[in-house]
Amino acid sequence: MLEYYKIPNVRDTCHRVKEGDRAALKEMAASILKDNFIPERSILIPAPSHTGRATYTLELSRLIAEKTGAKVQDILRCKPHISRYEEKKRGIDSKFEFYLIRPLIKADKTFFVDNVISTGKTFSAARELIGNTLIPLVYSIDSTRVDKKYFKGVDMYVNQQSNSFRPSDCGCSHETNPKQSHRDSLHSCHQQRQR
Repeated sequence: MLEYYKIPNVRDTCHRVKEGDRAALKEMAASILKDNFIPERSILIPAPSHTGRATYTLELSRLIAEKTGAKVQDILRCKPHISRYEEKKRGIDSKFEFYLIRPLIKADKTFFVDNVISTGKTFSAARELIGNTLIPLVYSIDSTRVDKKYFKGVDMYVNQQSNSFRPSDCGCSHETNPKQSHRDSLHSCHQQRQR
């Protein structure tokens, strides 16, 4: 994941994706693919937008699936609500709940696809419904606002251009080598577990 405010053009890319910019979607998908190992027998669940359905995250999931062989399951919904951006501007902290429109198909790994994590509430609500094995597959993170309690035991990392967010527990028993990125140590750790 890239830092939302600290890395040039990340914020702009996120806004362009929300506006349906195809080039920005491809750029975002390429960045996610570069930084993540997504097994072929994985499920990608796109995050619903404030409309209650997945929109740009569905397209992002499809682009990732084309390159990895993972399956997209557009099964998560919520009641329409004001956007998280509008909530932030207005100082509102509304609650929303996700629901499934059909059962989740079992897979080796299940990823929650979104463009940015700000506080972590969206991911936390999805994880509460789907289960603790849900893994965030996200382009960017706002480490100035994220609440780390939502990510205890979750496999994730922030791009090494800025390492301000690292969960204390990636769910593995290994020690992270300081000369190795957290993703690389996670990746090698998970490869060892698959043997």
